[in-house]
This record gives sequence, structure tokens and C-alpha cells, in this order.
Amino acid sequence: PPQPPAPAPPQSKDNNNRDSLQTNEDDELDITFSIVGNSKIVSESTFRRLISHLPSNLHLEDWKLNYSLEDGADLQKMYTALRESRDSLILIQDNTRAVFGAFSSSRFVVDDNYYGNGLTFVFKMASSPDDEKSSGMKALDEDREVTRYGWTGNNEMFILCKRKTLAFGGGGDGGYAFRLDKNLSQGFSEKCATFGSPMLAGSKEFYVYKIEAWAPAPF
Repeated sequence: PPQPPAPAPPQSKDNNNRDSLQTNEDDELDITFSIVGNSKIVSESTFRRLISHLPSNLHLEDWKLNYSLEDGADLQKMYTALRESRDSLILIQDNTRAVFGAFSSSRFVVDDNYYGNGLTFVFKMASSPDDEKSSGMKALDEDREVTRYGWTGNNEMFILCKRKTLAFGGGGDGGYAFRLDKNLSQGFSEKCATFGSPMLAGSKEFYVYKIEAWAPAPF
């Protein structure tokens, strides 16, 4: 008699991490959605590539720029701009013009404890030697690769949302994937056990040059 098919191997938490991310490059850029607002950090093609790394239910959502530093350099203002959004995407450009950020599938709610879930991830955009010299403008004309660092399963320190600081990741031998201060002017970035990410910024201590917060546009 024919043998039954072998059971599928169990899914591990590491399937969400960088090494297991398998995305067809053509599919990345064919995702159909509208962009409401203009990013001053990444090109449209890079933004579409970034959206392709989000959960599939968000691929067809229109994405809106809800906050930038032009709205006022204040963490509370960013929280307020995202108060109606469960899903959000934070893009940061630091003083070396390195570009990195995070995706959150949980609302930003001030809490003394970490919260969030395994859909949370951090990312880093590929850099060019000319980025700092061009003040980051070169990246607006190019389609850049984006490396996604998903949950490793090492801990559940996804998001730390306080009145005076916002951080993603923590614990282990490193620290935060990144942390921002209340004025969105300075931050820290280290290798991070939560996401298996290296230092995302150009240096451990960095200055914020630009920051944007995006979320699905309301119907």
C-alpha cells in the first residue's frame, strides 16, 4: 500500500528571523498600494520593498505618512499621530545618514513594561559611501536593499514605550536594537538579542537627522 506523506517539519521562531526570510524580488515591487505622503528618507521603490517584508494582510493597505520631524520634534506628538493605528512603520535616518527602523503590530501605549508580539521586527537599509556626502539625498533616487531582523525567540522584549523614551528589543549580551529620547533628537543602538540584529545606526550613540512614522491609511 502507498506510504502516507511525511509530516511537515515544525515551524520554529527563527523562521521569522533574517536568515529564513525568502521573498521573490519581483513580488516585492509588484505589491499594489498607494502611498499617501512623500518620504524624505527612502525612495518609493525602497519603501515598497520594505512593505513587502510586512505581514501579507498589510500588503494591499494604502500607507500614509502620519508623522515627521516637521510636525515637531516630540515623542508624544509621534505617539498621538499613531494613536488610532495598530500597525506602524518607523523610519530613522541618523547623522551618518544610516537608515533603519522598526515595524510594530501593536499600538504605542505608554507602559513601564515591555509588550508586543513576534510580528515585530527591526530593519536596516543598505548604505552607499556617498550617503553622508549627499546628506541622504542619493538614497531618494535609488532602489536599496532592506535587511529585516525578525524575532529570534530569545526573549519577548519587543517594545518599551515610555513617556520619555521609545525602544525596540533588549536583553542578552547586547542591548536595545535602538532607543529614542523624548525629543527624538538622540538615540542608542547596539546588537540585540530580541531580533538578532547588529548595531543598526552608524554608531552606538547617534543623532536623529530625520524620522518618519507611517501607518495604514483609514478607509
